[in-house]
Formats: sequence, structure tokens, C-alpha cells
Amino acid sequence: MKTIQKVSEETLAIENYLKDVPEGKLITYEEIAKECKVKMDTAGKGYMRTAIKRLRLEYSCIIGIGIQLADTGSASTIVVSKLSRIDSAVKRGEKSFNNISMQFYDRLESREQKQLNFIGAAFGAIRLAAENGKRILKERFIDNNSSRPILPNV
Repeated sequence: MKTIQKVSEETLAIENYLKDVPEGKLITYEEIAKECKVKMDTAGKGYMRTAIKRLRLEYSCIIGIGIQLADTGSASTIVVSKLSRIDSAVKRGEKSFNNISMQFYDRLESREQKQLNFIGAAFGAIRLAAENGKRILKERFIDNNSSRPILPNV
């Protein structure tokens, strides 16, 4: 079992490495392991996430390869992906809200009905924001791909 000091040393080593990395750079797990002398297994990735949180950096994970730090080109993508994850949880909450409303709304006191209406509106606002974010990213993806020439399949 590792001591707290060992964990801190590994996190600080990764933190010292990441603070000098320019925004938007793709950093592979191998680079981090080589530069910081930290094995990038499950525990090593945990140290990395702790270091990133301490530095207040945002990133996108590239599965099996590494991480890409946020930059102006990926900022909205990262935020929309986080909102999409929230949207998935909100969908489940909205289903419960609809079931509760159908079963009990008429029997609730007016104060509770107002609270339930407010919660329903909050669910709707989150769902709308997530859908708009997805639509904006989709339009940007289509615009970026339309400017490329279409090449025949060989």
C-alpha cells in the first residue's frame, strides 16, 4: 500500500509536467509515463486526473492514447459533451417527473404543484440546452466537412 506522500509525489510530478504543456496539445500516456516516471495504469490515470483538477485544466480523453488539452477549437465540444452527460441523467429524472406528475399532481398542495412545475421547467431547460449544443456541434462538423473536396473511393 502506498503512503499519502507517495501519492502526492506522483501527482505533483504530473502536475509539474502539465503546467508547461501548451493548450491544445495531445499528450500520450506514454509521454506522461516517460517524463514523470509514473506508470499510467488505473492509479496513474487517477494521479493525472488529480493533477489536472489542481491545475484547473480541461481536456478531452482519447481512449487508449492519451488526453488533449482544451483550446479554442475544442472548448465548446468539451462543454457540450459534459452537458450531454448531464442530459442523460436529466432524461431519467424527467421520466420520474412525468410519472409523479401523472399520478399525484392533482392531489398535491398548490405550493408543491408550483415546486413541481419549476422542476419540470428546469428539466426542460437543460434538455433544450443540450439539444441546441448538439445541433451546433453537428452543424459545425457538417460545415467543416463540406469545405473538403470529395475524393473518389479507390
